[in-house]
Amino acid sequence: SHTNNLQNINIDQNNLTLSFVNVSFAYPESNVEVLKNINIKINANEKIGLIGLNGAGKTTLIKLILRLYTPTKGKILLNDIDINQIPLKQYLSMIGVVLQDYFIFAYSIKENIIFNNKLEEDKLINCLAESGLNDKIKNLPYGIETILYKELCDEGIELSGGENQKLAISRAIYKSAKILIMDEPTSTLDPLAEYNIFSRFKSITNDKLAILISHRLSF
Repeated sequence: SHTNNLQNINIDQNNLTLSFVNVSFAYPESNVEVLKNINIKINANEKIGLIGLNGAGKTTLIKLILRLYTPTKGKILLNDIDINQIPLKQYLSMIGVVLQDYFIFAYSIKENIIFNNKLEEDKLINCLAESGLNDKIKNLPYGIETILYKELCDEGIELSGGENQKLAISRAIYKSAKILIMDEPTSTLDPLAEYNIFSRFKSITNDKLAILISHRLSF
């Protein structure tokens, strides 16, 4: 049972562990187990890479962590607490995520990164540097105030696929969550941009529990 309206529970965010205990999963309309008896324990500040072919169940694992689905068998624990017992809003506030199908909204670049978090200029500048979006923004007449898409503003611009991906990465870093999940974070980047992101991966994930999914071993 999903608990969304309970009061927050006390979780030591400086010492997180995420554990899969005998987790199996089959999508509702199927009997085929995509994941079978998975046991993994990831400790605070640990960085793990999940490498596998498309269809191997890597993204399913992330969907389970994000509580888009519930394991068919077994459970996922955060600091020994079943994640389904944690109020959803509190739980998701602890996770920064870059998915392959991220959303970009017809607001300013700045709003796309900050959302409802409070504005901290230095932190914002740092996130843009970490994701490699800085150079693009420097060349825009309105900088980070530039509106994306033309729905709300005739002067709105469209970023390239790779730039949108960097925007999604900036957003995940800005959230300052202690868990960072990146699902193919460089799938639309050119090799140089990909190399730059991976070379900064250590500082991006500093003091975080990080999970990186890729179908190739470039990192």
